[in-house]
Amino acid sequence: MEAAVRTELARVVGFAGPADAPQVLADWLARRLESQMRLGGPITDPVGWLIGRGLLETRLCAEVRCDEGTLLDSGRDCPRCEDRQVNSCATPRAVAAAVDAAMPGASDADRRAAPTGGCMRL
Repeated sequence: MEAAVRTELARVVGFAGPADAPQVLADWLARRLESQMRLGGPITDPVGWLIGRGLLETRLCAEVRCDEGTLLDSGRDCPRCEDRQVNSCATPRAVAAAVDAAMPGASDADRRAAPTGGCMRL
């Protein structure tokens, strides 16, 4: 477990610097613990949780400072994640508008069955 903590601390030093890295890592763990308690309930295996969830890098974003939508060095929302969320919400609306334009007057069932070029079904 010590090796896992040292590895994550070294990664955080890369963008937060050696003076701030311990606090940044502690804040990261505190956010994950708070999320666990709110969504997943009590932790029955602290070591397992720390290695399997607390220190596990969740890479949903290309921003190295981002962890699950939060910038580790500032605690602010990640702008890349916000952009991705806006785009993912806009895509279904754009597909729906394109299908509506291509199939005016079609029933809902026909519009849902229309090919969408790999996008989500409406």
